[in-house]
Amino acid sequence: MKMSGSRSRGSATVEASIIVPFIVLSIAASIYIGIVLYQQAQLRSAADMAAEAGAAVWADAKADTGTARRQMSDIGSGGLYWRLADTERDEKLGKITRFAERALEKGRLLKAESSKVSVDIKDYIVYKKLEVAVENTYKLPLGSFLRIFGASGRFSINVKSEAVIDDPVELIRNVDFAVDMEKELENRFPELKNLREKTRDTLSGVKGKIGEFLD
Repeated sequence: MKMSGSRSRGSATVEASIIVPFIVLSIAASIYIGIVLYQQAQLRSAADMAAEAGAAVWADAKADTGTARRQMSDIGSGGLYWRLADTERDEKLGKITRFAERALEKGRLLKAESSKVSVDIKDYIVYKKLEVAVENTYKLPLGSFLRIFGASGRFSINVKSEAVIDDPVELIRNVDFAVDMEKELENRFPELKNLREKTRDTLSGVKGKIGEFLD
């Protein structure tokens, strides 16, 4: 009986030595996955915030990206025709990039091994869209151990956010330019006069679709 009891205790010890680490690792993995999902949401939130804030102040290069305020001394700067030749484009993209980088530091749980923020402006003639992309790379807790088995010791989180630049002046200017071009073509080529109504209907439809999209 004593031998049987010793064997039972020994068997329980062996089983515990196998099961307990597995349970601990499972719990740790579940916690880490939760942290990773939170970090992904935090990156998404930062990218959304940067895209929306940047789009809101794009027409005003001197405005603060976070508050949309500007100094009195900057009022009137930028020129009247900046939309035709936006010389401050790189400066505005840099401000939005720095804003996104600051937003990434707020509420983070994991420290990134490397972080890349890219901001771009897409010009679709009648409207513009701001795109903010974030790519962060992190080390896995057991990265060195995983590399023994040929697995990567790192993982990346990629997020992308877009925001339409709400600039009524840009839309009105482009629509007026199209109408003026239509009139000029009709004067030069009278045979195109029949296309006036069709063109105006098309422009009205496009303007209506853009209005619905912005709403």
